[in-house]
Amino acid sequence: MKSNTINKKEIEKFSKIASEWWDPNGKFKPLHKFNPTRIKYIKDNAREHYKMESKVLPLKKLKILDIGCGGGIAL
Repeated sequence: MKSNTINKKEIEKFSKIASEWWDPNGKFKPLHKFNPTRIKYIKDNAREHYKMESKVLPLKKLKILDIGCGGGIAL
């Protein structure tokens, strides 16, 4: 049984705002401003969990799936 989970209205909605998504001064500015805090939290917790000594590029050898309300702006 095949099912389609694509919501065309959602695609249209996000297609309209796509050109503004990466503008750090646009309507998604709050996500861009919050991103350094998110990244620090991820890095600090990954370092602690995996007992990493180095603070330099601690995520380099990890594969991370970021699911949530970060807007896909994990840099």
